[in-house]
Amino acid sequence: MRVPVKLVFFMSRATSLARWHERGMWPRETAIYRHLSQQLIGLSILTPGDKRDQHFNPSENITILNNPRRTSANIYSLTALWRHRHALRRADLYKTNQMDGAWTAVLAGLVYRKPVIVRAGYLWAKYELDLNGDSVRYRIYRALSAFSFRYATHIFLTTAQMKTEVVKSYGIPAKKITIMPNYVDTTMFRSLPGVATVPGRIVFVGRLNDVKNLDLLIEGMAQARSDLHGVFAGSGELKPELKALAQRRGIDVEFLGNQPNDKLPEIVNSASVFALVSKFEGHPKVLIEAMACKVPVLGSRVPGIKEIINDGENGRLCEPDPADIAKILDEMMADSSQREMLAQNGYLYSTDAFGLNHLVQSEIERYVQLTNKL
Repeated sequence: MRVPVKLVFFMSRATSLARWHERGMWPRETAIYRHLSQQLIGLSILTPGDKRDQHFNPSENITILNNPRRTSANIYSLTALWRHRHALRRADLYKTNQMDGAWTAVLAGLVYRKPVIVRAGYLWAKYELDLNGDSVRYRIYRALSAFSFRYATHIFLTTAQMKTEVVKSYGIPAKKITIMPNYVDTTMFRSLPGVATVPGRIVFVGRLNDVKNLDLLIEGMAQARSDLHGVFAGSGELKPELKALAQRRGIDVEFLGNQPNDKLPEIVNSASVFALVSKFEGHPKVLIEAMACKVPVLGSRVPGIKEIINDGENGRLCEPDPADIAKILDEMMADSSQREMLAQNGYLYSTDAFGLNHLVQSEIERYVQLTNKL
């Protein structure tokens, strides 16, 4: 029996289903909505994408509300309320993907008197502040975030640290916030016995940008005594610089570019160590996916990562410093029994805490509470 809730999911302001597909993220990002579509009586996805997004509908039980006139993302974030008014009126509940564009759902909730869940996988304004300081863009992001948090019916945040930040910085009551972490699809991200671990292979998956500290990772690999090489899956503006750095430091790094999501488990399974030494993170899905693949992980001791990795138990933490990265990598490479222990504990932690089926049921329970549907 399906749960009597009709949900409209609002994608981010400028992110379409087609863009998710181009980046190889479509299966991973839509997995939860495929599951929800089997359990709710109605599910629609409101996307800024044009008619191409109809081809990337994740389920026959989902209705795509798209942007056929290719209106600019900023304008569409407001006009979508009128264009899709019939579907929005029929819905019981709205939910957003991220803070960027959350105001569309919040405004729709005010206009059509529907409950709204604002979800944030990372704090949009804080991300801008950490990168560029107290800029005009930061102040705009903060004002939009404050509006969305204030007028949301409920808020989903991925970590307890983010909840503390929102309560303190935006004055939001704690009872209005639920911790709803990122999920891992364990049918896809799992140990693959047919994929051999490649000795000395350090794998990274993500954007090749400044936040990820990949220059420090390459320097750390170069300083390590162990024989290491890298496999980096992802694209970004720093690719030429990182390739040049690896060549200068004599480190073999294979840059794979964006990879389809169904190829990532094989890439991750081949790693001796999965590394994520970012400056900061929200709740990094790639890290828990690597854990679910039973691969030992190394992360920087920074917000978003240190909340997932318990150093020496389910992974290793390092300072965002090449010397410390080298030291920890050498320790991990020298002790295969430690790597096996970390991999096993990481697997148990990720699948217990972040399994998709468990989190879907938790979301549905909150939907029922907010809509008074029995």
